[in-house]
Amino acid sequence: MYRRHLPKKSGMWFVFETEGIHSFWMKNTWIPLDIIWVNAGRSVVHIQRNTTPFSEVPIIPGAAAKWVLEVPAGTVDRKHIAVGDPVQVR
Repeated sequence: MYRRHLPKKSGMWFVFETEGIHSFWMKNTWIPLDIIWVNAGRSVVHIQRNTTPFSEVPIIPGAAAKWVLEVPAGTVDRKHIAVGDPVQVR
């Protein structure tokens, strides 16, 4: 929240203690983001492209996740990321 810029090769990684339906919103976020949900099996389970800055509408994934990655809008398309893709978590 409150970020006004996020470099192209950067992201914000959210780690949850348990896998579940973790919703996000864009309140107080100045920039559009792509949000990627990753399950405990380390696969992409949901993607929300080009979120709307300042929106208070919850973004609810269609599947449970253990991790969530927020990256600059356009990253998902530029990197050809898709639901089902494997993810390396170190």
